Amino acid sequence: MQVLVSVSLISQAAWRSGTPVKRLCVKAAKPWHFTSRGFVKTERLFRHRAQSTLSIVIRNWPTGAMARTWCSFHPSDPSPELKVPLGVLPTMLEIEDFSDERQKVWCIHCGAVLENSKVNHDHVPSKSLLSRDARQRGTNYDRGFGELDDYLPQVVICKSCNSSFSQDENYLLCVLHAATAGSLYPNPESHPEAAKVLKSNRHVVRELRESIEPQIPLFDEFRSFTFRPDSDRVIRAILKNARGHVYHEIGEPLFEEPERVTYRSLVSMADKEREAFEDTGGLEVWPEVGSRMLLRVINGVGLAGGWVTVEEDRYRYAVDWSSGITVRTVIWEYLATETYWTD
Repeated sequence: MQVLVSVSLISQAAWRSGTPVKRLCVKAAKPWHFTSRGFVKTERLFRHRAQSTLSIVIRNWPTGAMARTWCSFHPSDPSPELKVPLGVLPTMLEIEDFSDERQKVWCIHCGAVLENSKVNHDHVPSKSLLSRDARQRGTNYDRGFGELDDYLPQVVICKSCNSSFSQDENYLLCVLHAATAGSLYPNPESHPEAAKVLKSNRHVVRELRESIEPQIPLFDEFRSFTFRPDSDRVIRAILKNARGHVYHEIGEPLFEEPERVTYRSLVSMADKEREAFEDTGGLEVWPEVGSRMLLRVINGVGLAGGWVTVEEDRYRYAVDWSSGITVRTVIWEYLATETYWTD
């Protein structure tokens, strides 16, 4: 379904000032035709040189999915037209959370009362695990621009906790690059991203180099590469994202330590192990009323076989609340993780 939206400026002075314009008239070709599926409201108007850009928020009912889009137009054209697709929505969308507000007063990591703390929006997964393009599109979306699927999941936590995770997140990033490139000093031509990251984190490379186990090469032209990363640091980075996924999807803060956190490469799994890991199970218990996951389950928004894909081939996750809470993630289609909390 396409909705034709006409935008009218309040006055010529509005766009000349360059300040956001809140009172804009939004009309649809069929005003009542699209309200059963969603509504559109204007959010911000920015002026850049001869062009003005209107940021528009779209909410799709009954899914509750929210997304932003925009149109650019010349001030001399007071009635630009923008076609907004509301029928088919992409996988990664901003879904409004209607879960219990009483669960949102604490930092999910340290339990500090957010009202009394400096807070930040923390991206889950860590943005460093995504491609540069996805990170930039997510930033643009947060600023009011971007395509429908540019949203990146995020939760509100205290600033202190957000800062404390940086080193562990960076460590995990280096471990992943070294493992997938097969070297602590990858070739910039064949692995440009890995080479850049590892070169700029020489202190981590030194730590990993010390953990490399001496091995006898089987062939002169082939040298096996094995290192042992600091498991505690890897687990802290995994746990940070797992807590965020649970809070983002079902609105439940988990302050206690999980019973287990495991990780291994997908290629090391036998066929039956891989099948069991990928199978998120059926719906035995409904998720929290008003939670994002409830809307996903009811309307199938952003779920593919129980998995939420943040970025194809870079990061996906699944949350299972049927018996305890289990969070599974797949990073770069290489590293599989599982975090489990008992009831």
